[in-house]
Amino acid sequence: MKKRIKPLPLLCLAALTTAVHAQPMITAVVDGPDADNLKALELYATSNIADLSAYQVAIESNANTEFNTTKISLPSVSLTAGSYYWLSNGTVEKFETYFGFAPDASDLNLNVNGDDRYALINVNDETVVDLFGERGVDGTDTDWEYLDGWAAREASYGPSATFDISEWTFSGKNALDNTITNPSVPVRGEAPAGPTIPEIGVCGDESTLISEVQGETATPPELGNYHVVEAVIHQLASGYSGVFIQEEDFDSDSNAATSEGIFVYLGGSYNTTVTDNNLAAGSQIRIVGQVSEYGNITQLSDIQELAVCADSVALPTPAQLTFPLTSLDQLEAVEGMAASITQTMVVSDFFGNGYGWLKYGQFVASSNLHYQPTAVTEPSEASYNAAVEARILDSILIDDGSSWRNPESIPFPNATGFSNSNYFRVGYDLSNLNGAIHGYSSSSTSLPYALIPSVEPIFDSAGNDRTLEPTVDRSGNLVIASMNVLNLFNGVEDPEVNGGETFFPADDTEADKYGYRGAYSEDDYLIQRGKIVEALKAMDADLIGLMEIENDGFGELSSIQALLTALNAEMPTDQQYVFVNPETDSGKIGTDAIAVGLLYRPSVLTAKGDAVILDSSNSPTDEDGNALFLDSKNRPSLIQSFTHKNTDRVFTASINHLKSKGSSCDALNDPNLDDGAGNCNKTRERAVQGLMAFLSNDPTNSGSNRLVVMGDMNAYSKETPIQMFESKGMVNLKATNKATEAHPFSYSYGGFLGSLDYILGSNAMTSDLLSIDAWHINSLEANAFDYDTDLDPYDDNDTYASVDPYYSSDHDPIIASFLLTKTTSVPDTGGDDGDDDKKGGSLGWPMLLLLPLLAIYRKTRVTA
Repeated sequence: MKKRIKPLPLLCLAALTTAVHAQPMITAVVDGPDADNLKALELYATSNIADLSAYQVAIESNANTEFNTTKISLPSVSLTAGSYYWLSNGTVEKFETYFGFAPDASDLNLNVNGDDRYALINVNDETVVDLFGERGVDGTDTDWEYLDGWAAREASYGPSATFDISEWTFSGKNALDNTITNPSVPVRGEAPAGPTIPEIGVCGDESTLISEVQGETATPPELGNYHVVEAVIHQLASGYSGVFIQEEDFDSDSNAATSEGIFVYLGGSYNTTVTDNNLAAGSQIRIVGQVSEYGNITQLSDIQELAVCADSVALPTPAQLTFPLTSLDQLEAVEGMAASITQTMVVSDFFGNGYGWLKYGQFVASSNLHYQPTAVTEPSEASYNAAVEARILDSILIDDGSSWRNPESIPFPNATGFSNSNYFRVGYDLSNLNGAIHGYSSSSTSLPYALIPSVEPIFDSAGNDRTLEPTVDRSGNLVIASMNVLNLFNGVEDPEVNGGETFFPADDTEADKYGYRGAYSEDDYLIQRGKIVEALKAMDADLIGLMEIENDGFGELSSIQALLTALNAEMPTDQQYVFVNPETDSGKIGTDAIAVGLLYRPSVLTAKGDAVILDSSNSPTDEDGNALFLDSKNRPSLIQSFTHKNTDRVFTASINHLKSKGSSCDALNDPNLDDGAGNCNKTRERAVQGLMAFLSNDPTNSGSNRLVVMGDMNAYSKETPIQMFESKGMVNLKATNKATEAHPFSYSYGGFLGSLDYILGSNAMTSDLLSIDAWHINSLEANAFDYDTDLDPYDDNDTYASVDPYYSSDHDPIIASFLLTKTTSVPDTGGDDGDDDKKGGSLGWPMLLLLPLLAIYRKTRVTA
């Protein structure tokens, strides 16, 4: 029971005055429901204090045995004997709303949890004047823990440098959860009176309709008040420690703007309450509870009494929902009610509000898949905002019915639980969607409402199940693939650590020290590499472009050598690969942590001439003499010409990884224009301009007009970098009639599908194209299947990882098949042999197209 705290008696106060020499003391600590504003301390002046700034507040966190370095200074004010002084970590307004009075000092750094210690200390010598909490002990699960609650000192005690738990009264953990005004924290020695709590009465007596509690607006009109409600349970929600109730149909107010349902939060008493009262769907109950909000969702909490009126009552009629909605108000109006989605939906995203599928067991359902707006139309702020709004109105979270983070089992696609053999993917059809409308809303959530199924949904692959291999026309004689390998790093070699032997970083700090981005253990690395090998085996390509491989050179211990060795171990001798080594002075490709790479089969292709690197040092320039291709933003491009052995055709391949949309290029006057193209669009466009100008000079001296440009361009198809490629005569092969899908995509982000990855060809190469496919082994999968097996509160857990191609990266690989024809006489050097190779000397067709532009470029330098 919470105790009423009496004011400090005057007789005792006089005694304290003599003993403690005018020292302040701590009389209450609060860990309120709003972490940013409602952590507070109450101080008491045992006698007149001339200057409170002679003291500081010190905090000891977790299991630390020393006070935190930063101390909290107190204002230079005087206190009279017997007065109280309140400190708050947040704003005056928030504190005053909750407690009903303003704090004496606000916006202080009371950065504590309900298991940390407070002390008042002297500024001069840092001696402890008064202490709350046991020094050096993490208060979790101790008798003095005050998590989301409070602790208050009883009368007749004075300040002490030693903590004595018997001097304190505690609310118990989570006593302040979901409260909007102070229900019980003693203030100046007195517990608050609190709102009036009505008697429960008997079943059938007058009660408040849920529609009156909910009201027509997002904020309920009865917020903070207690009411008697009588309604029918339509769904239990053990994972949320509560039940959903709804008015019987005859008690509906027939107002479409007011919900007839509400969530009842039972907290730690859930199991006992449900068991003791045999609660189930169909139980008619009568309760007394407080109208509150949690995550902007209205609920009844602090349940004072509950009575069962009847069992097996007919369930209320579910609300009918059809997507897309016209407004999110349609979900607000059915919050807490049973609902049925009337159409077949589709799984459209695993990231929900940005925290990932495994963190809370939520995924997104929509009436249709949504494509990146700049994959459909040219970038503009209006079209981008319209697409984002349209997706929100067409989407709802499907929730596992639990608030637990990283749940051990997620009951989708069925009760057996999600796994690598019991999975579903983006693109699966979804029906039989019935359940309670719940949710959570904050400044960072775009999808505030969820449906918690009351029955098992039905999943149908709808043609989007996994495939064992990509769709490739194998009647050709050349297959080219491009694959992002998601930061494939094979450990760290430091001669001063681990005897120079390869090791894996223990944590983010050690990884940052080495610029390391890959797996944190050898086991995880082997899973990652094994998944990539399985994907490459199935693609069975003759030439492979790689992005995001560790930039540690081409030596025996390099990441690309380790991948090559593992891949060749799985291949017949006549189908094995070698890598292209540009033999730079540094032994690496540029200075970034990651690089591009090329693998090819010597049985099919012969490298013609030396490989060439394009970076800032040899980039063509603009009219002001500035490099178009910046290797401080884009990874340097790797260029190599090949002779196709069966036909003697010569072609040049360029593998690229352009600047991402993430970090800004504001310093380059290339900001995010909020038009959907993201950061650094101009930087990518200039890189393409520089690359095409560089290639037009035939830097490898191939003598051929056959060109393949591939890689992760970090641009969707209607954005200017891809438009720049096309304006220079390159063909986006996925936009041809040889593509395997009408809406090509290789990446999923923010609930939208789109292509960041490309194989582009010159006209001569395009004419030989048989097929091109984005093999959807990654973009449609949950990232649960990645290589990372760590489990902590902030990363996705991965007890699901296995050595297969699925989620071997976050980008889909692109695979193109060609049928090259044999030259009629001499090897292909760009001359006219009766096919699409047109005369143009060693420069070929790209140079002819770009001659007017080349006047502004300086002569390029080739790095070999």
